[in-house]
Amino acid sequence: MFAQRVMELAEYMKKLFDYLTTKMGDIAPNLAALIGEVVQKWM
Repeated sequence: MFAQRVMELAEYMKKLFDYLTTKMGDIAPNLAALIGEVVQKWM
């Protein structure tokens, strides 16, 4: 049960990262270029 929950959270985190990457590229491309994937490390 624990392993299943960890896998679900990992999938959720991937979807959230993809969503945020897309939105940042659309809304604030200059900022997205500056910070890049550093945001992912903060999660």
